[in-house]
Amino acid sequence: MTDSFAKIWIAVALLCATASGAFTAWRMSVVDDSMGDALNAAIHALITDSSARIRAANSVSDHLRAYTDYVTSMNARDIALFQSNASQDSTVKELYLQQSTLDTIPGSIAKDYFPQRFINHSGAFNRTADYRSSYAKFVGRHNVDASAIYADSQASRNKTDQLVVILVLYAVIILVVSCSELIESPQMNFGLALFGVVASLVGVVLTVMIEAGRLI
Repeated sequence: MTDSFAKIWIAVALLCATASGAFTAWRMSVVDDSMGDALNAAIHALITDSSARIRAANSVSDHLRAYTDYVTSMNARDIALFQSNASQDSTVKELYLQQSTLDTIPGSIAKDYFPQRFINHSGAFNRTADYRSSYAKFVGRHNVDASAIYADSQASRNKTDQLVVILVLYAVIILVVSCSELIESPQMNFGLALFGVVASLVGVVLTVMIEAGRLI
């Protein structure tokens, strides 16, 4: 084996290691970008979830206030009607009837400010159902499962860490192949160059597998 032939293989090995390193660095940047996007999405999910919970709680509070006004108004009306029926004096009876009509007005107004579908058979207001309905409305179609989104970002982080190891492998390959030129044996030069080519190809395969999630 001639020395020039070994030198050619050394050059090929260095070219393979450099090109493979550039490929891995490119794919690592893509994975790193996806990790950043996932982190931003997780933060947005947390903000959306917190905002929806606060708005839903405020909405339920407003509904309860209106429902309480409605119940108070209806109770006052019923009391006035009862007193009207119990009175023997026609004038007093008429006054109580008028009072019952007046008591109905606040209830009629308050009735429009809470969802009546959440009043159960006993007449109580179902706050839990109202909260869930309001929360779903404020969340809309946004994904608020921050834990799942964060898990995706962690998977991307793991991929990035593993790709860094591959880049270190390329650096070792380049160092070893470059230093092989100091050795006077063409056979040794060729062997190390061949090692560099094979190791570079293995690094490319590992890069693809890591990005595809096969090694995580």
